[in-house]
Amino acid sequence: MPDVFALPAHLSAKTSAALIDGDRARFASITACLDQQIVTLSDRIDELRRAPGRRGRGAMDRDEEIHRVSARRATLQRYGNDICIGRMTEEGRSEPTYLGRIGLTDPAGRGRGGLG
Repeated sequence: MPDVFALPAHLSAKTSAALIDGDRARFASITACLDQQIVTLSDRIDELRRAPGRRGRGAMDRDEEIHRVSARRATLQRYGNDICIGRMTEEGRSEPTYLGRIGLTDPAGRGRGGLG
């Protein structure tokens, strides 16, 4: 993953550890969550494809589920860490809220990157 905090020399003050360490940790968490969800979705697609063949509505339901899971996986693969598009810190709060393109939660159901 490219360093999203690599800035030109004239902006080096913005790369101090005090300013970016929390964001680096959050991005690492988002990346780990994305990677895990992509693996889980890939496993689900493989499972659906290996399932015994069906006829009629059952076949259509299986194909729709494969399409839905594949689309979700493609979205996660497309954006990577760019799934997080910004952050804001509300007045009176010390923790920022991260803004994202889609809902994203970790296996415990906690939002990641303010996404979810």
